[in-house]
Amino acid sequence: MHLCYTKSVKIAERRGHQRLDVNGYAILKDEGAVLSGVRAGLKEVSLGGFSVSSGKPIDPDKIVNFEIATRLTYKPLFGMAKIKHVSIPEKNHPHGYKIGIEFLTVNQEILMQLMNSLHTSIA
Repeated sequence: MHLCYTKSVKIAERRGHQRLDVNGYAILKDEGAVLSGVRAGLKEVSLGGFSVSSGKPIDPDKIVNFEIATRLTYKPLFGMAKIKHVSIPEKNHPHGYKIGIEFLTVNQEILMQLMNSLHTSIA
């Protein structure tokens, strides 16, 4: 039991920010236009980044431009981010790649509006 607690604490410390579930989508594009606008299902968001599910993998460490759209903000959240990890999909799961993405630049005003709306919806 103690080992599970220790492992959970390490994961929380590594992430540094509380992640909240959110419905919406993200569009990811890279600078060299290799990605022609991957649209992915938005899963979670935090002050440090977000995660998506996608039918297409994206190379870790790739820098991408993103647009996040949800019903919780008055306009989309735009910025630049770095792909941190990509998980291998489970068998027979069409959007099986879970992709973790770290914010590099982001509109703080819209991000805070999104986070406040998420906190209000779970309170």
